[in-house]
Formats: sequence, structure tokens, C-alpha cells
Amino acid sequence: MTPMIRRALRSELCYNQRRCILCFFMIGKCHIINKTGFYMSAAKALIYLALWAALIALCSYLAPYCGNDLRYMLIEGTDDLVNSVGDVFISQYRHYFDWGGRTVNHVIAQLLLYLDKPGQSIIQGLTFALLVWAIAAAGAGRWRVRQPLYPLIFITLMLWLCLRNFGEVVINMVSRA
Repeated sequence: MTPMIRRALRSELCYNQRRCILCFFMIGKCHIINKTGFYMSAAKALIYLALWAALIALCSYLAPYCGNDLRYMLIEGTDDLVNSVGDVFISQYRHYFDWGGRTVNHVIAQLLLYLDKPGQSIIQGLTFALLVWAIAAAGAGRWRVRQPLYPLIFITLMLWLCLRNFGEVVINMVSRA
């Protein structure tokens, strides 16, 4: 690294870097001093992900239960609603031996159906935002909170276009779990 580049970098370093928690994640660049470029794009990216999480949560909240959602609200083999976490495990024990072996995702689905609708919707929106972020982080090879905005836009566009039925795969509870 040349002395000129070192001086330029030193001039942008945060003077309170030891006390500034956010600077710890910014590889020596302060979030207060450098308000343009990648860091501003990262703030826009977080806002973008938050908007997608809110949209998915709203759509999930407004979507009625249908098909398998209604079936997994019941204890397997009975007409009783799931009333506790123990009922979920009893239901999945019966489900495993009577129907099929996809227990992990069905346990998640039944636990989420056991929650109230707003709780399910918030978890669903956050899960979608986390999925988009994880795809971007894996593609970039950087497992940091801050990701550039444009790859996130591309990933959500591709998920919207390439999933066979976006509403069924992302919004319905049992199809998503």
C-alpha cells in the first residue's frame, strides 16, 4: 500500500474507533465519516430488506389458511386442535409412522401454526429477508451484515420470477416450512 493511500485511509478513520461499536464491523472505516458509497448503499439495502419483510408479513397475515394449513392445525389422526407443544410432538410421531418422514419441516410448520397469526407473519417476513441476505452473502463471499443493494434487488427479482408459485412457496405456511 502506498503512503498516499495510507494517508487517505487514515484521514477517514474514526477517532473514537475503540468506543464505536459499529466501526468494529466496518474494517476501520467509520460509519459517521463515510456517508456515501458502499455504506449508504448498505443502509438502503437494509431498508430494502425491511420493506420486503414487511410486505411478506402483511401478505402472510392477510392470506387465509387453506389446504395443508388446516390439516396441520390438527393432531394427526384426530379432529382435535393442537393446544400445546406436546401435541405437536404427538402429532409428528403419528405422522412419521402413518404418512411420511418429512418430520423436521412439519414440526416447524405445526409450531408456527400453533402461534397466533401475527407472530407467524412476522417470523415469515423475517425468514424471507434472511434468505435473500444469505443468498447475497454466499454469492459475495462476505458474511457481514452489510450487503450492497443491487444484488439484493436482483435476488428478490429472481426469486419472484423463478419460484414456481411465489405465493404458495413464500406466503402459505405449510408450503413454506
